[in-house]
Amino acid sequence: MTMQILQLKLNDRLSEEDWASILALESHLEDIKAANGERWQEVEVLSKGVRSFALVEDHFTEPFVQEMFARVGRPGRLLCPDAEPR
Repeated sequence: MTMQILQLKLNDRLSEEDWASILALESHLEDIKAANGERWQEVEVLSKGVRSFALVEDHFTEPFVQEMFARVGRPGRLLCPDAEPR
């Protein structure tokens, strides 16, 4: 989901209203960092992969992509730091 959103934004296929709504979502990044190292490591690795694979490295910083994962990442896993893996 994160990769698709960033690509849509980069290619001007996401309205400013939708982009603003996404950015207004609560980021749970600090909770993820505090919950345990494994989930934080997952966010770090996934954000690096998304930036490289989606070709958005020149447009979005790694910390920004991490924040996006914490907003719209896999529900029930990244958005809820206490969730058990499925």
